[in-house]
Parts: sequence; C-alpha cells; structure tokens
Amino acid sequence: MRVFSTTEWRAVPARTNRLGRKWALGIVIHHTAGPNSVPGETLAQEISRAGGVAREIQYQHQKKQYWVDTGYHFIVSRGGVILEGRTGSLAAAWQGLVLHAAHAGSNKVNASWWGVVLEGTYTEVLPPEAQWEAAVDLCAHLSLWGLTRPEKIRGHRDFKATECPGQRLYDVLERFRAEVRAAKLRLLAR
Repeated sequence: MRVFSTTEWRAVPARTNRLGRKWALGIVIHHTAGPNSVPGETLAQEISRAGGVAREIQYQHQKKQYWVDTGYHFIVSRGGVILEGRTGSLAAAWQGLVLHAAHAGSNKVNASWWGVVLEGTYTEVLPPEAQWEAAVDLCAHLSLWGLTRPEKIRGHRDFKATECPGQRLYDVLERFRAEVRAAKLRLLAR
C-alpha cells in the first residue's frame, strides 16, 4: 500500500500536533461532501489532482476552521490515491498510535479513532471502485497496525448529528467492514 506523505503533496506545516491515545480504538469514515470529480487519466495526473484536493482540505481546516492541521488522518481520492492528512499520522499509525485530530466532533473520538475521508459526496452514489478498494486496503492496514477489529469502523454520523459519510455509503458500511476483515486476514497470512 502506498500512502503519500504530507511532504509529498506539499502540505503547509502543521502548527502543532500531539499524540492522542496510545492505541487506536477504531476508524471513522467520512466523505468530503465535495464534487464527485473525475479522477486523473494517469496515475501521475491522479496523484497531482489528489494533492490539490488535500491542499484545499488543509486550507479549509487551517484558515476557515482555525485548526492546527488537516482534521483527518488520511484522505482517499476518487482515483484511489491515499494521502496522509494530518502531518505525522502515517508514522504514528505504523506504531498503532493515533494523533489527536479534529474529524469527529468529539474530543474523545478525535484522540482515539483514526479519521479517514473519501473525496466526494456519497448521499446517493457509492465511491468508485478504485477509491473503495484503496479505502479497504488502508483500513485493513490501520486495523492491523492498531490491533483493532474491522467491526470498529463507523460512520461519522455515529458520533455526531451529521449527514456524513453520506447515506449511500453509510448503508454499505457492513459490506465495507466485511471487505476490510477479509483484507486484514490476507495481510496476516503473508
């Protein structure tokens, strides 16, 4: 699995970051509620486009919300590119740790659950196959690194009154969890 770091997508430096909980309790799935844009035709184009999406998210969170960095730990583009959202999230995740973030509307959840956002709006449609598969792979790795069960994958609305991650995506979270479970078992069998 390839995750592009904040350095690679040219993030603005975080003002500060702090460790949340030592071990992750689970994963919160979000959607950006932005346009369902067409992914880049080549991998290079998609990486470039995804970096632009990540920079826009970070700008909104830092300049409009006044947060120290991107609120989410990871961003998954519509073309299946995975990016580190909050600076230091990938290094922390490899150790099963969670950086305190700003994604769930709950300080307790922000400090102990990873936030994974899928680019797009999923109120009526499902994510494209490449994005779905990348999100499954990312969540399988996070579940393995953090010693959490795929059953601990929840939608944002489970923690806050919101439409996020969109009704259509929320309706298939059980299928998503099952695919993460199977992917995690494949990783363990390696």
